[in-house]
Amino acid sequence: MKKVIRILIIVAAVCCMACSWPFGLIRRQEAYSSGGTDPYGQTPGLTTGSYAKQSFIAQGDLLQKISFSFAPLTEEALGLSVNVSLTDEAENELWRKTYSSETLLAENYCTVEENTKLQKGNKYALCFDISGDAGGELYLLTVPNADNGAKGQNGLVVNDVAVDGNIYNSFVYSQPMNWKNVLFQWAFIWILAGFTLEIIKRGVKNPANRSDIVNEE
Repeated sequence: MKKVIRILIIVAAVCCMACSWPFGLIRRQEAYSSGGTDPYGQTPGLTTGSYAKQSFIAQGDLLQKISFSFAPLTEEALGLSVNVSLTDEAENELWRKTYSSETLLAENYCTVEENTKLQKGNKYALCFDISGDAGGELYLLTVPNADNGAKGQNGLVVNDVAVDGNIYNSFVYSQPMNWKNVLFQWAFIWILAGFTLEIIKRGVKNPANRSDIVNEE
């Protein structure tokens, strides 16, 4: 029985190691967000029929989350909706979400979690199309200095006009482990497996010793 348990622990450790590499099932998160000390700006007003497009270069092959932020809404903007989509370089939609003005009024910092497969190094765009009957305007928050944008951002266009800077947003990618991460995980798994085997080994010995003591009494 002891031998079977030991074999199972070793097999489990090897399986965990394989999940890290070569199968790549265990991944790490890598986040890029707007920063710097420049005050936030905003896009020109977006009304019904307006659109904005933020281009970016994918920094990984799996985009877990993407976030963006609107300036606080005014009453005049109530009734507007924002259709947010992610497109590839050929303008194929990878996903689309719709946010009502009521939703943006409650939470103007929005996060989309879609686990979207991308091609690292390829160009993509986050697009915003405005619809609705209200007469107000919506404004995306921006980082005026392009150097302070999130890594990979590649230009902002509003109604066919290039705008300085980029939108205020963040990207969270799921990345494969690098070799340092893999070696660290393998070492941790083996130490944990060895520690478990040692506990089992001592646990098996102790009950026999206790029974001997009981019999002597």
